[in-house]
Amino acid sequence: MGHTRGMDKLPLYIDGAFVDSEAGGIAVTDPATQEVLCEVPFASSGEVDRAVQGAQAAFASWRETPLPERARVLLAYQQLLKERQDDLARDLCRETGKTFEDARGEIWRGIEVVEHAAGIASLMMGETAENVARGIDTYSLVQPLGVCVGITPFNFPAMVPLWMFPLAIACGNTFVLKPSEQDPMTPNRLMELLAEAGAPPGVVQVVHGGREQVDALIEHPSVRAVSFVGSVPVARAVYRKAAQHLKRVQALAGAKNHLVIMPDADKEQAIASLVGAVCGAAGQRCMAISATVLVGAAADWLPDIQAAMAAVRPGPWDDAAAGYGPQISRAAKARILGYIDKGKAEGAKCLLDGGQCTVDGYPDGNWVGPTLFADVTPGMSIYTDEIFGPVLVASQVQTLDDAISLINANPFGNGVSLFTSSGGAALPACHRGRPGRHQHPHSGAAAVLLVHRLERLLLRRPARLRQAGRALLHGDQDRHRALVRRWRRRPGQHDDPLAVARSSSRRLPPAASGAAPVRQLASSLSSAAATTVPTLRPCCSTSAPGCGAAPSNRKLRSLRFTSPRCSARATTS
Repeated sequence: MGHTRGMDKLPLYIDGAFVDSEAGGIAVTDPATQEVLCEVPFASSGEVDRAVQGAQAAFASWRETPLPERARVLLAYQQLLKERQDDLARDLCRETGKTFEDARGEIWRGIEVVEHAAGIASLMMGETAENVARGIDTYSLVQPLGVCVGITPFNFPAMVPLWMFPLAIACGNTFVLKPSEQDPMTPNRLMELLAEAGAPPGVVQVVHGGREQVDALIEHPSVRAVSFVGSVPVARAVYRKAAQHLKRVQALAGAKNHLVIMPDADKEQAIASLVGAVCGAAGQRCMAISATVLVGAAADWLPDIQAAMAAVRPGPWDDAAAGYGPQISRAAKARILGYIDKGKAEGAKCLLDGGQCTVDGYPDGNWVGPTLFADVTPGMSIYTDEIFGPVLVASQVQTLDDAISLINANPFGNGVSLFTSSGGAALPACHRGRPGRHQHPHSGAAAVLLVHRLERLLLRRPARLRQAGRALLHGDQDRHRALVRRWRRRPGQHDDPLAVARSSSRRLPPAASGAAPVRQLASSLSSAAATTVPTLRPCCSTSAPGCGAAPSNRKLRSLRFTSPRCSARATTS
């Protein structure tokens, strides 16, 4: 474990061993203190070639390894990741500045993908068809491509690599990882555990560096596929170069996620979720909410949003009260401060300015406090550009149609969230909203779309809870919230509404039970317990109940690592 500590030069990982690079590099610093943690080398062209050639040589035997044996390596790997989760999180905190709980959440999201990859066998099945023509049958085989390359960003140095290489090697490919040069220590730690899990030498390689190393990997004739996550300019460059060299390529970048608040939404729940989605992970994630659209009378909630954001403060990774950590670098901080200045100059109303934020005991940290702009119009740069920090821009419109039109006119994804108690608002937003790759509105009372199931789930609960369910069904939101609050305060009752829903669902016939309605019921019951000042929980770019990322936005990425003769797809979340 000593490879990534102190001020030593970080090694490359080639053919199952950590190798000292002959090339120079740059310092990796703690963003909260500017302490130099290590030096990351920019691999030479010979070292890049050696890594790819080693992966190509390992492919010959790895592709012939039976699926169950590959799965056993991944099962051992996910177990090691679980056992070392806290150690990995602490190291990740030092180089990214993330809070400890946020870092643990990131590691766990990666573990989930490894678990999925261990079950790859069913996705590797081919297809057959008889008599497609007279006397002719067809069959398809799912085969690995060869050497795949992953280029990953700074904001998730564990999770994004774990999106990529476990699925690639589960399919029988080999992999070369080029992590961000801003926080490369965590990927090296991932390799230590992968070797301990029994992965053969050369199956996964790690080379460090910048643009020159990326270009060398993409241009290498033995590389068959490239996957990239990062900024828009780099994504365009990667996509063009990979396409020019006839590689399979996916390049994921750019986001301006919107959160629409209708005036009938649960106010406390909407504000708590909004602030968590803006400030969590210091706003450095592709599913962060950076724009809110307040419809009609919801515009009157701006002072409450301002107060909730002002209550969140950044801090070092081991401060349990800190809502989030510093920006990754001084350059990132300067970029955000530049956008704050632009917003003021363009005429937006700055209700909360985090540009002068300081943290006691950490004068050199890359701190940016929560920032809120109101009266933002589509022509302003703070609305059109991805800021990638804890900055929220608020726009006011009169109708849901206006909100949908505003969102559809924005060129960026990745998603949009809608807070409302009306299925009549949620369904049109689902159908008409086009915020990029996908959309998934969040309804504070999504259970109105499953009213018969909600009624049955509550039939055998205490009388007050049954009354609350009926109040929700009949649109009486105030009575619903009041009844649920009173029920939750009773001693001896379940604290977790999901536990209540599950205990009731066990009595239902199969058609009426199921995970989706139970989760939606739990979400509606939880709304009454939300507080105006949010508590930020472990977050990542994909959210789930209890995560501070964009509510109910689960990002799906499809990684195609199979041969031209097949159409198998490995999907990660």
